[in-house]
Amino acid sequence: MIDLFFCRIMIHICYGLTDSDGRYSKFVATSIQSLFENTRDDVKIHLLHDSTLTQDNRDRFIELVKNFNQSIEFHDLSGDVLESLKESIGQIILDRFSIGTFFRLFIPYVVNEPRAIYIDADTIVNLDVADVWSIELRNFMIAAPNAKLVSDLLENSTERFFLFERNFVDYRDYFVANLLILDLNSLGNAFPISEMQTDLISLCAKYFRKYPESNCADQDFLNYIFSRDYLKLPDEISYIIANEQETKKIPRAILQFSSHKLGINTRNLFNRLWFEYFYKTPFFNLDLFANLFDTLIPLIGNTLYQVQHGKPISLDNMNYELLRRL
Repeated sequence: MIDLFFCRIMIHICYGLTDSDGRYSKFVATSIQSLFENTRDDVKIHLLHDSTLTQDNRDRFIELVKNFNQSIEFHDLSGDVLESLKESIGQIILDRFSIGTFFRLFIPYVVNEPRAIYIDADTIVNLDVADVWSIELRNFMIAAPNAKLVSDLLENSTERFFLFERNFVDYRDYFVANLLILDLNSLGNAFPISEMQTDLISLCAKYFRKYPESNCADQDFLNYIFSRDYLKLPDEISYIIANEQETKKIPRAILQFSSHKLGINTRNLFNRLWFEYFYKTPFFNLDLFANLFDTLIPLIGNTLYQVQHGKPISLDNMNYELLRRL
């Protein structure tokens, strides 16, 4: 009887993707796979991408959503606006951050829906995304993981944060932009595209021209704008995998693999969960084994060289780098 009365809703989910070597798309696909497996509702994926998305990978995304009878819309951001953003923020910034991280700023201007959820690529959606979708924004334009989640991470950090040093943002109000619930109508009205350059894309470019020393790309910019006026999401919705890699129980949350904490060691439960979803996507194919061979040989050689010469090696970075190159 429950299924007879189950009312499906349409949930709009946004991802950003730039993929210069064609090997990053698998991370987005794995997040989408996990999202689909954990919800019964209708989902429309909005993939914001540039010209680096290959036709083969595009076809794999289409196959993935068809496997779940879901839908996808591709938003190609290639064009004058994106090129202007690259030029404005400068190569120094782009050497530090992927241009893809800035794609979430385009969401209010290309996704023609009243609201949407943005999710980072390096995630596993280990909950029913309908639980996130059901959160009322009230009068806020955005919702994001709350301050406690961030302050816990910063407590033992030795990194100096520009926004805090300049007193632009209270660290207790700083949010992580890996998960955002967006009121697209309100954002579009508050930050319209105009000759006055009042849209989020133009304002972000101005921000980085003025403050190039910012630590965290457009996440810092979004905090600069919204840290005093956003809805703080409950702690249990988002979980950042940072220093506490080992666990006996994986939380029901959107799991964020931060700073190369995802790797091929499947004895780790977080990595194992990622691979359990990844191998079911159309991106898991025979080409991976060729890439694995081509990647392992130089990595092993480089590691042996570092060991022989007494140089420190980072197993975490090597672990992630191997996965990244597959």
